[in-house]
Amino acid sequence: MSALAITAIVLSALGVLACFVPRLPGVVSSYAGMSCAWFAGAPYIDGSVLVFWFVAAALVIGIGIFAPKEKALARAGNPYVVVGAVAGALLGYVAAPTSASIITGSAIGALLGALAFRSTPRGPKTIPLFSPVFVNFMCSTGLRAVVACSICGITVAAVL
Repeated sequence: MSALAITAIVLSALGVLACFVPRLPGVVSSYAGMSCAWFAGAPYIDGSVLVFWFVAAALVIGIGIFAPKEKALARAGNPYVVVGAVAGALLGYVAAPTSASIITGSAIGALLGALAFRSTPRGPKTIPLFSPVFVNFMCSTGLRAVVACSICGITVAAVL
């Protein structure tokens, strides 16, 4: 395994870890890891994959900048959503090692993590499931976790 491949795995993992902190842009690190994997010659990462995930990362960063801030909700529920997205990405990869299963598993895991947070004592039980506050929370927290975990899963799968 080359140094670029190891760097790709480390940067992708750092991107997922950065998702636990609401203000850190974890998708940037995950995308840098995917770019390193492309330079390392990973077989399933080509130019179209890089462009797709660049657009996804740019959208996530834009949503993070312009989304209304429910700071207490985002800080408290962030670990639930990120752990759900990571677990979903892992289960998606185990189910079928394809990009679609990693992305789908990560999205389902993030939603289940948000629902788990909603049922905790600190969670906002009074917020309806598809209310604007819940959708904003999922867009600003969940989408960021889904994109970072999906990029990380695809990068690690392509490198290994």
